[in-house]
Amino acid sequence: MDNHLQSDGPDSGKGAFFSPEAVRGVPWMVLSKLVLFFAYFGVSVLTVNGLGKEKFGVYSLMFNISSYLLIACGLGLGAALMRYVPELAARQNRHALLHLMWKSATLQLLAVLGASVVVLRFAGPLQRLFHAEHIERFPFFLALACGMTGLLLLKDYVATVFTSMFKTRTVAILSMVQGAVWLAGLYVLLGARPEVDTVFFIQMLSIGVVYAVGAALLFRRVTQLPWTTQEFGIGRRRALKFSGTAMLSAILRMVMFKYSEVFFLAAAGGATLAGVYDLGYTLPYTVVTFIPLALLSLATAAFAEAYVKDASCLGRLISSSYKLLMAASLPVAVLGAFFAPTAYHVIYRGEMDEAGSLASAFCLLLLLPLVSIPLSMALKAKEKVHNMLPMMAFQIVVNLFLDWLLIVQLQWGVWGGIWAVAATFFLTITPRMMVARHIIGGIYFPAAFFFRMATVLTLEAAAFHWVAGRLRLFERFEQDWINIGLLFGIGALYAVLFLLLVRAFRLVRQSDIADFQALEIKRLNKLMFRVFGV
Repeated sequence: MDNHLQSDGPDSGKGAFFSPEAVRGVPWMVLSKLVLFFAYFGVSVLTVNGLGKEKFGVYSLMFNISSYLLIACGLGLGAALMRYVPELAARQNRHALLHLMWKSATLQLLAVLGASVVVLRFAGPLQRLFHAEHIERFPFFLALACGMTGLLLLKDYVATVFTSMFKTRTVAILSMVQGAVWLAGLYVLLGARPEVDTVFFIQMLSIGVVYAVGAALLFRRVTQLPWTTQEFGIGRRRALKFSGTAMLSAILRMVMFKYSEVFFLAAAGGATLAGVYDLGYTLPYTVVTFIPLALLSLATAAFAEAYVKDASCLGRLISSSYKLLMAASLPVAVLGAFFAPTAYHVIYRGEMDEAGSLASAFCLLLLLPLVSIPLSMALKAKEKVHNMLPMMAFQIVVNLFLDWLLIVQLQWGVWGGIWAVAATFFLTITPRMMVARHIIGGIYFPAAFFFRMATVLTLEAAAFHWVAGRLRLFERFEQDWINIGLLFGIGALYAVLFLLLVRAFRLVRQSDIADFQALEIKRLNKLMFRVFGV
């Protein structure tokens, strides 16, 4: 076995990795994701129950088209900003920072305008491809999807630059305000006019207003920075090479973990079937990746900053990040795998039970991409993402072939999409890890930590599920809000019991504590002391 595949991180005993600025941003990012989780949960319930199964399928298809356009039109420049803004800030080069920001914004604007023209030109063929001839306003909905892409680019741009400068409080406030406006707008207006364009207009309005203000605040802040350095900035070739590879990597992730399956399902069975698959994915994605996505942008910038200061830090930093991801995501994923069917039946009033079964599978499948997150951040810090291009191409070919085989040829429907995702991961993981290890020097996956946590969590979740079934817990009350409260209550009790089991059986060892403490997140260290007594 690889000597870097172990429970103890490499280079034990070294000091902290992240700067105080990066660490101070963690609570704000977690707070914003917590607020947004409840906001998006409310948005999902209002949208699905308000539109109904068929109209939600149309909305889901259009939003997935917008999501693909978002990655393509982003040109990978978001990742480039995340990598180079901390570097330019460390060098106090305001001129180069402004140049990078203006050029990135201009290129993304031109890209979304060009892509919109192309997509709208092919509105007719797309309508026939997705068996959507019965949708009279298909071209209009497609235009809304293109407009949504432009606004989402604005949102991501503002959030990325602010996060790269470690101004996470501003990012958190903007995202929480936008989520609240979106939820309130749906609550007030969707009941009066339950149409697809109503959902789009409310979301677009909330993003446009909030992030127009955010963009103004961003450029005012950067132009007022008292930096006078006039040295050269980031070279064009360096930036384009990095952003191009990042764009391909982002497209790969989309193809791998939902979006290609959505389009194959829409082409094979129509928008309603694609909507069921999309709903089965979306809620587990929000829950399982709650903490990882809360910290991803900040951690990527912090990786880059730490690597500039100490090129030997990546090994232990990867190991520490793996453990943090596992501690945050494994409990939710395992509990969700057992309770997702019940949760979907309660939340969506029995209209989306098939999506609940899919959600149970996705709770576990969504753990798979977490294997790549620390390695991806390390590759970006080393500017070696382009070395993974052959593996990316290999994954895309395998995934698309399996989509075609299982969904179109064998007609396995939504479960064909599930098996395509899982099979692609397991067929490609070995060569991908071999290439990554060659570039980085190791994988540093804490296998023993993972198996200790996963075993206890699985046994605990199985026990909770058995007790709930024996008691017929969710058949005792007719009111939906009581059953939703029971679901959250089970989650809270499950979390408390897990922490007690961790302490009782010493599942977190001294070496694990050392890795967590090396991140120098004070609140995390205090939590470790209170929970584990070390």
